[in-house]
Amino acid sequence: KQLKFSVMSKLVILASRSPRRTELLELMGINHLIDSSQFQEVHDQSISPQELASQLALGKALEVSERHPDHYVLGADTLVTAEGRHLPKPNSRAQAKETLRLACWHK
Repeated sequence: KQLKFSVMSKLVILASRSPRRTELLELMGINHLIDSSQFQEVHDQSISPQELASQLALGKALEVSERHPDHYVLGADTLVTAEGRHLPKPNSRAQAKETLRLACWHK
């Protein structure tokens, strides 16, 4: 019983402001708090998209876990790839249009 109590007393912290990730946790009945990560993403083109997504998710989770050391922290990342390269999150409307163009129309 002691183990069960200690597990149940921990919070789940989502290291993301993603509305979709919040929705998924809510659909699964997982109560959580949101603490968006300030982790600086670096898109290393020399590694696979899967490895990069894993590294970014881990970096986000570790950064947020420093503020919540006694709780479960969930980090996640999604990548867009096109023409053999990882595309960073767009910072402007023009970059967003270019990302969509590359993702939707590449051969």
